[in-house]
Amino acid sequence: SLLSVGSAAGVAVMGVDRKNYTFMSHLKWVPAIALGYVASIVSWWFVTMGLR
Repeated sequence: SLLSVGSAAGVAVMGVDRKNYTFMSHLKWVPAIALGYVASIVSWWFVTMGLR
């Protein structure tokens, strides 16, 4: 998930550490999360192209 609201782990962290870990502090990780998401799609694409 690109946002912590969409994952159980993100919701748990935001619930436990309300003062230090906010939604806005989570947004600083969006570029890294998005890069990992795109990298996984590209990897999947290379694997499926290799199976043809």
